[in-house]
Order: sequence, then structure tokens, then C-alpha cells
Amino acid sequence: MSQELLPGLKELLQGWVLKKGPARAPQRITDVDADEIARASIDALHQRVIGEGWGNLETLTQGWLVQRQKGEKPSSLGEEDFRSFTLLVLRGLSASRGKTEEDSVVFEGQGAVDTLDQGGTPEHDTFRFAREHLARAL
Repeated sequence: MSQELLPGLKELLQGWVLKKGPARAPQRITDVDADEIARASIDALHQRVIGEGWGNLETLTQGWLVQRQKGEKPSSLGEEDFRSFTLLVLRGLSASRGKTEEDSVVFEGQGAVDTLDQGGTPEHDTFRFAREHLARAL
């Protein structure tokens, strides 16, 4: 899941050593850990939108010590890390995934209008959703 939705998460977590609690031994981050972080990051983005903390991301990582690079002192995850994770979610959700049928909108009396060509990429096309809504309603 984390690879499809959050490209770049694996690179961000690469080389991290994680200690989840005082009684547990340090270990490299696993794919399961990455998926948990991905899910919690999606939830954290939702929580930030409604203005309530970091949600499951903060709960999941509470008590974790992370060594980001060899020779670096382990530290707990903080707000800067949470921002990095949620930024990856935003980038993953807004990344163009190739052209699909939804990218072409047909208006009455006109040919297909390619919304990606009008604004460059979907995140730069301010009126993309309005055009799609109008095209479906007509």
C-alpha cells in the first residue's frame, strides 16, 4: 500500500533503525512498519484538515526512538517528521497517474477537452473539478 500511494516513503525511511519501546531491541524499519506509517499519515492528514492534532500517526509513533542515519543519535519522531509524512500523502494523492477517461471531458457541441493540457497538471488546473462536474451534469 505505501509504495502505491506514497511514492518516496521507502526512500525517506531507508536506513532508519527503530526501537518501538524500552523492552524491545532496535531493528530496521520493515514493510509492515512502513504500511502502518502510511495509514497513520493518511489519517494525520485528515486530522490536520479538521484541525485536531496528528491523530493515529502521533499515537502509533509514541515512544518510538528512530536513528535516521548511521552514527546519528536516536530521537523520537516529532512534528517535522509528521509534516514530512503528510506531505508525502499530499504528493501521492495529487500525482498524475497517466491519462484516464476522467481526464477527457466532452462538452456539448465541442470535441473532447483535455483538462490536463489546459492547466499542465491536475493540481495546477483550478477549475478541473468544476469542468468535470458540469460535463457530467449536461
